Amino acid sequence: MAFCTNCGAQVQPGEKFCTSCGSKIEEYNAPAAESALTGAAAAAGAAAGAAAGTPAPGETPAPPEAQAPSSPVYQQAPDPVYQAAPEPSYQQTSGQADAGAPGYAEAPADTDAGDNKGMSVLSYIGILVLIPLFFRKDSSFARFHINQGLVLMFIELASSLLKKVSAAFFPAGVRSLVSLVCFVVTLGCIVLSVMGLIAAAQGKRKTLPLIGGIKLI
Repeated sequence: MAFCTNCGAQVQPGEKFCTSCGSKIEEYNAPAAESALTGAAAAAGAAAGAAAGTPAPGETPAPPEAQAPSSPVYQQAPDPVYQAAPEPSYQQTSGQADAGAPGYAEAPADTDAGDNKGMSVLSYIGILVLIPLFFRKDSSFARFHINQGLVLMFIELASSLLKKVSAAFFPAGVRSLVSLVCFVVTLGCIVLSVMGLIAAAQGKRKTLPLIGGIKLI
């Protein structure tokens, strides 16, 4: 079989010219044509192998590309659950707690004041302060009012003594001034005694003005 050396087309035996390109056909060119066709086929195969990643015959295959590590997958932690703290319970003394307010427990009443109100009232009636002083001295409530009653009693006694001394030894003008001062002091003691007596009857520890800070017992 003969082939055209110019274009590689197959020609019939005995033809002198190529029917495809018109070149002159030389004798004994079959091996050359076959070699040309084989080289063309090999080149086409190499191109196709390169496109597909297959190495050509005689070539060293390329090392595979290193695959990048995949990114780690993170899971979101569940949201924490918070519990509200219980509301505190408050206690108030008797007479201060609101009976209808929730969350408040009424504290027990002051039993000391309830048991000693009657005797504490006597602390503001002059010399009768000696009765609770001897019989209720262990009670803190009674002792509070006994202290104030004693202070008032001593002030009244001092005022009365000063008035008598001025009447015996001082001249008339001084006696009048001393008498006026003693009258004001006595009137003030009466007012303070009434205030203390009412507080004791109500079971309260009320500090009287002016003399409340004086401690005798």
